[in-house]
Amino acid sequence: MARIDGMGMNAQSKDVDLVVLGSGAGGMTAALTAATLGLDVLLVEKTEWIRGTASRSGGSLWVPNTRHGPPGNDSIDNALIYLRAALGVDRTDTFIATPWNRR
Repeated sequence: MARIDGMGMNAQSKDVDLVVLGSGAGGMTAALTAATLGLDVLLVEKTEWIRGTASRSGGSLWVPNTRHGPPGNDSIDNALIYLRAALGVDRTDTFIATPWNRR
C-alpha cells in the first residue's frame, strides 16, 4: 500500500494499492489490469494529456507469424531478419530466444 500526499494549495492524502507512473500503453494497461483485479489504483501523468510513446506510433502492434496477419510471406525467419536489421544482430539475439535463432 502506498500513501500519496498531495502538494500545493489543494493537497490531499490517499491510500492506494498501486501507483502507476505514466499514461502510456504500459501504464494504462497496468492500471486497468490492477483495477480489474480489485486494487485501488492511482495513475499519475506529468502532462495534461494521456499519452506515451504509443501515441506517437499510432498505438499499433506488430505480431508476426500469427493467424491474424494477412496471408503472404510472414514467417519467423522474416521477422528475425527485420528485427536484426532494425535493432542489430547482437540486440535481437540477446533478447529473443527462440529455437529458430539459437546458434
